[in-house]
Amino acid sequence: MIFKWEDYFTEKQLEDGFDLDIKVESVIRAINYISADVIENGKTYDVSIDINDKFQIESCECECGKEKCHHMAAVIYALDEDNKYIEYDMAVEHLDNEKLIEFLKDQLSYNEDLLDEFKDKFRQDIIKEEILSYEDEVFMILDGIFWEENLNLFIENQLIECFNSGEYRYTLYLITLFFNRFLDKHSFDEEADMDKSWKIIVDLIEKIAQHEEDLVFDFLYECLSHNYSALYQPFGVLMKFFADNFNNEKYLKQKRKLFNV
Repeated sequence: MIFKWEDYFTEKQLEDGFDLDIKVESVIRAINYISADVIENGKTYDVSIDINDKFQIESCECECGKEKCHHMAAVIYALDEDNKYIEYDMAVEHLDNEKLIEFLKDQLSYNEDLLDEFKDKFRQDIIKEEILSYEDEVFMILDGIFWEENLNLFIENQLIECFNSGEYRYTLYLITLFFNRFLDKHSFDEEADMDKSWKIIVDLIEKIAQHEEDLVFDFLYECLSHNYSALYQPFGVLMKFFADNFNNEKYLKQKRKLFNV
């Protein structure tokens, strides 16, 4: 919004600028600048308007040669009427980010339709941030004293939540991260009670395979080629699942190599 722009012009200039026979074309708009071609009686006038940081007209120029004219007023009228005016763009550029964030949170808190639209539009960005948070949590858990209890809770809650949200690729990514870190840190901890968590992970892998078959094949092939089944009983279940379910031609060569057949 250009504040008090009407005060910049005389009443006659405002009245003439509102003439419907005047056409405004080729509008260029920026945060502090507007330009346009104003067509009157078959003649075209190039108009430019500079706007200061207080959203007020700083200066104007028009090919008609006048310091202030109805052509300038016509540009602003036209932008208002056609809903092309830049007041909101300009305002957003100058508003405090914290105020904008608080306003957005407030709107999302009671407008479910807007919240759904927000989730759909920014889902990948939101999930990416969640995954980075999960990564940090996995590393912190496995490095902690009570890693066994906390890891079981993580798998029963966050990992299942990630899968239930339909983010199958990210769930498998977290499982891969878990495997790599777990085997590196605690692969020979025979006293660890991970049976329930292993069952959850095996179940999730089998379910993810229904949606991301190639990724699951690559994941299992890597695990089984390293003979992890010799370390953990659940890998035996995965070995059988691998052998029973990946029978398409594109998998057979790698399967034969893995099973030495």
